[in-house]
Amino acid sequence: MALSGRLKGSDAPGYVISQILGAIVASAVLLFLLEGLPDYEFTIDGLGANGNPHDMSMAALFFWELILTALFLYTIFTATRGDFTPGFSALAIGGFLFIAHLVGAQLGDSSLNPARSIGLALFVGSKALGVLWVYIIAPMIGGILGWILYRRLHDEPVPK
Repeated sequence: MALSGRLKGSDAPGYVISQILGAIVASAVLLFLLEGLPDYEFTIDGLGANGNPHDMSMAALFFWELILTALFLYTIFTATRGDFTPGFSALAIGGFLFIAHLVGAQLGDSSLNPARSIGLALFVGSKALGVLWVYIIAPMIGGILGWILYRRLHDEPVPK
């Protein structure tokens, strides 16, 4: 968003820190709530952290995350254009996210959001931390590619 000009560059560090802190707090709340369930066992049931559930190659896992994130950001940029049909942005963005997770969770373990992955991995530990780099780097590159795709297809100039 900072590269696209939709978020001031000076606001980006605070935004990133806030996202990560929010994800950590949300993960702690989730763990607290789940531990209130009588049949929940953290070591068995986990917490929903990203991993590699089908033992895909790291390259395949990385590229699934990159492609899904690029398409997600393209959808966000397109759905938030000034000329997009009013009232349908949430449907477009939420609908894509729903489909991306239906597909992505079966193929790898889609996140599309590094903060979400970081927050949960800190609680889950080694297995999630071992693949965390995929869920940080791939969405960052995918986000940039999604913005570039949007600019190319919508002929939007690079911000100054």
